[in-house]
Amino acid sequence: MPCCTPLRLLSACLLLGSTATAGVIRITPELELQTAWLPGVFDDAPSHFTDAALAAIHESLAAAGIETDGHVTMLGLDTDHGIALTFLIDAAGNPDGTTNSSLSFQSSAPSSRSAWINDESGDVTGLFNGTSGNQVAYGLFNWNSLLEGDAFAWSGLQRNDEINALFAVVEASTFPGLQSTGTFQFVSADEDGWFVAQTDSFTSAGLFGFSAQVLPAPGALILLAISAVPAHRRRR
Repeated sequence: MPCCTPLRLLSACLLLGSTATAGVIRITPELELQTAWLPGVFDDAPSHFTDAALAAIHESLAAAGIETDGHVTMLGLDTDHGIALTFLIDAAGNPDGTTNSSLSFQSSAPSSRSAWINDESGDVTGLFNGTSGNQVAYGLFNWNSLLEGDAFAWSGLQRNDEINALFAVVEASTFPGLQSTGTFQFVSADEDGWFVAQTDSFTSAGLFGFSAQVLPAPGALILLAISAVPAHRRRR
């Protein structure tokens, strides 16, 4: 899907009086993603991850100096549909030429949560409820890595929810659409804006997976929002 319109200068500020809920998504005890509010994202019916919403996310990250082209980017958002864990698959690169790429994807979340998909019809379409109270989304992301990127998200996440994700290389089509090292980046937010908290790569077997848990927000945590104030920073 198209990923970016001309960049707007965006950064973090305090959002007062919002009904959204700030949250923390724990990947490991050492890696916790602070969520942030981004206006206009997930304000439609669940499952409809619009191109406009995807462009807004890419733009806000680009304004913070975070490159999403060639990466799989995970970040937490506060939305009209609650806390969301969002997966960005690549972004538009050089518009000249054609490079078709694929990536195998599987993710689970509690069965009452909402799934949002930005992808070609017929790709990531598998969604079923398991016997353990979880639902599973699965399929292939297929995209032209020079023209677009895809995305997926779980929203309505609640305290203590667990989300699992597994990615697998598709022989001869995952690269060069994605970088072979530092493929995955986890993005968090603080009062200064977005920053890359950690990067990782596929294993030698061509797999990458993780589990995440939604934590109760600390009592002093203030909801972060994205506003039109220039700020450029990147931290690893």
